[in-house]
Amino acid sequence: MTSQSTTAQYFASIRSSAKALQAFFEAFPKGGDIHHHALGALLPEAIWAKGECFWANAEGQLSTIAQPGFLPLYSYDKSEMLANWSVTGAAPEQHAQQFFDFFGKIAPIFQGQEGYWLGQIAQQAAAENILYVETLIEAPAARQKLWSWTDDWEYNQPDFEGWSQSLINYGVGDLIQEVLAEIATWKAEYQALAGPKAQLGLQWYAVRTYPLPMVFAQLYLAFQLAQESDWVLGVNLVGPEHAELSQAEFEGQMQAIRYLKQLFPAVSLALHAGELRSDILAGRPYQNPIEQAIQIGAQRIGHGVGLALEEHSATCLEMMKERAIPLELLLSSNAFILGLSPDQHPFSTYLAAEVPIVLASDDPALLATSLSQEYCLLAQNSQLGYEDFKQLSFNSIRYSFLPQREKENLEQELKKAFLSFESRKINPINQ
Repeated sequence: MTSQSTTAQYFASIRSSAKALQAFFEAFPKGGDIHHHALGALLPEAIWAKGECFWANAEGQLSTIAQPGFLPLYSYDKSEMLANWSVTGAAPEQHAQQFFDFFGKIAPIFQGQEGYWLGQIAQQAAAENILYVETLIEAPAARQKLWSWTDDWEYNQPDFEGWSQSLINYGVGDLIQEVLAEIATWKAEYQALAGPKAQLGLQWYAVRTYPLPMVFAQLYLAFQLAQESDWVLGVNLVGPEHAELSQAEFEGQMQAIRYLKQLFPAVSLALHAGELRSDILAGRPYQNPIEQAIQIGAQRIGHGVGLALEEHSATCLEMMKERAIPLELLLSSNAFILGLSPDQHPFSTYLAAEVPIVLASDDPALLATSLSQEYCLLAQNSQLGYEDFKQLSFNSIRYSFLPQREKENLEQELKKAFLSFESRKINPINQ
């Protein structure tokens, strides 16, 4: 019997033990976590530890300056403040709102310290036997400048060429260089951090809950950065899909991405698509976001839980299979925000259609989860065997946006990690 088959046999024997599964998957080599938001990975304890110079209000909103309703952070009870930076205690009907409000609360502590926090994220990942993290990030100062340029733009029909020229006239070229220099600083600080850490890649995001000109400006910056930076590997859209403006501007946003993808065909694209239930659309029509994302060139689909609502769901599955477009499976996130328990998730439909899957944590600190825990959840809610989970680990490298040579290097590293994992003696854990 080979080491792999022995490990598979042991894995089958512990399927009913949460404790044993947790220990197994904590040690299990995990290639990557490639649907991951940097702000959602900041541990509340770590935020508190870095908060000496910050101010806060009673709801946990941080500020770099004193203002009405704000006190020095350490004036508050620590446990109460930590609770403000986690959504695990929120009432179910408030889950989505508290989730999306969180990022603005703690954003000030991230700004200006991005390299430090990225290093912390990389160290946390390494401690969990993750080789690579592809995290979503942006530069708020750049977003504010884009807002100042676009907030008075009026439009009846999108004018992407005209808007591009306006951005150039405003000096977006200089802004791009400023952000590239900022990113280089983050990378140097991350690399200088001592100790084991996962490899990091960045996706630059645009916030979809703004008027279309502003979303276009953010996307324009994101595509330019992904083309010019060796650390920005792709582009994404974030924000609640069900928000009123997200829905009203959806078609224009898809057109904007299509336009920019034609200008920058080499830039990789992942999209949050179908993170929706019919009842949270408040009577608005479902706009087939999964199919739209595929048609405009998305190389990965995040969430995808609205599959049954798609007008051409079978076609979506067929295209994802043929084009090797994976589903980013985010069990804890979908359970918290959408109230969709793992046994209600359509991942089995994707698997049955031979669509590739990557498992990810989304916002591990905010959701009080980890990639190891996501593997446990999937094991407890599927019939996937050890070899399937091993394939999921390799998928997270294969479908990352890393250059091919770096993928190959990480795949070799992952193979070595599995040889070590499978060759060691595994002692059954008391159940």
